[in-house]
Amino acid sequence: MHVGAGIRERFRAVTRFESVDAVPNFELNAWVQTYERWQSEGLSTADVPSREFQWGCPFFGIDWRDRCDVKLSLLPPFEETVIEESPDYRVYRDSSGRVRKALKRGESQGYRLSMDEYISFPVQTRVDFRELQKRLDPHAPERLSPDYRQKVDAWRNRTHILTVGDNFGFYWNLREWMGTMNASSVFFDDPLLAHEMMEFSADFLIELLHPVLHEVELDYFSFAEDMAYKAGPLISPKIFREFLLQPYQRATDFLRCHGVSSIWMDTDGNWEIMLPLFLEAGINCLWPLEQQAGMDPVHLRKEYGRDLVLSGGIDKRELAKGKREIETELRAKLPCLLEQGGYFPTLDHSVPPNVPLDNYRYYIELKQKMLKGEY
Repeated sequence: MHVGAGIRERFRAVTRFESVDAVPNFELNAWVQTYERWQSEGLSTADVPSREFQWGCPFFGIDWRDRCDVKLSLLPPFEETVIEESPDYRVYRDSSGRVRKALKRGESQGYRLSMDEYISFPVQTRVDFRELQKRLDPHAPERLSPDYRQKVDAWRNRTHILTVGDNFGFYWNLREWMGTMNASSVFFDDPLLAHEMMEFSADFLIELLHPVLHEVELDYFSFAEDMAYKAGPLISPKIFREFLLQPYQRATDFLRCHGVSSIWMDTDGNWEIMLPLFLEAGINCLWPLEQQAGMDPVHLRKEYGRDLVLSGGIDKRELAKGKREIETELRAKLPCLLEQGGYFPTLDHSVPPNVPLDNYRYYIELKQKMLKGEY
């Protein structure tokens, strides 16, 4: 048992299914509207300065994780432009070049209560993709923060966990560039273009991270996909194998060759049919295990054993009900999963606005006790 170990050593021990005296306490962020509700219920900004407490918050006992400042997004970004506006909605072009219609009801600090309607995307043709590539130069100096060099020196002696903060995934990129419908159909309509975009994404990631990983040791890397819904994935295992598997293997082989052995996949919806392919692709941790989509962490542990580290799986909907329901949810999952190892318990998505502050604090306090083995 790793008794008295630091957060970084505990993190690595959990990913190796070793026992620890206390599992790291991670969490997801809250909605802006949730954070504002909690302020009205007495939360002080001195205690929790931002709703983005996912990366560390002493008040909630959330362990600190740092982000290596590497930009994986379009550079330069598209200029954000308002195209049409009314009292009820706004049509605008965002920094990714997508035209969106946003409802204003309930909006706060640019965050809305509902998903935007996506009207158009920057890539419709192969010519559009060539133009977009100009914004995806992996060697652009702006991809590293101005104080990157000073941070590299500090990271060498760190005791906390370090990862890359920007979202990146192969289907994720297609969806950002083309929209969900075209990203799902391009494999049939233009398979050569689909292969080209997948290989380009792999080349881009490897070229960008190659100099970084020569001098920075990451504790994990997390891909983001979000290409599933409640009933299953938006593409078939056959499509994944034909178009995504080899680019993923190239990327994960590269990461492992540079010391990154913990490789995570962030995806909503039900992805269980894809898990054998994820493992073949080099992914060894899945999160956040959306409960309303049926991604039960207890079942997944029985099915995949020590092949798959799990993070998440606590039903956020239970936090809106009451303390009894919160305790029932935690006791149904944490004791067996924590005892077996390879599990970081968090909510299965960001904290929604129907969760009272008192309920969230009760959840955090009970979870902290259980992370220390106090079942």
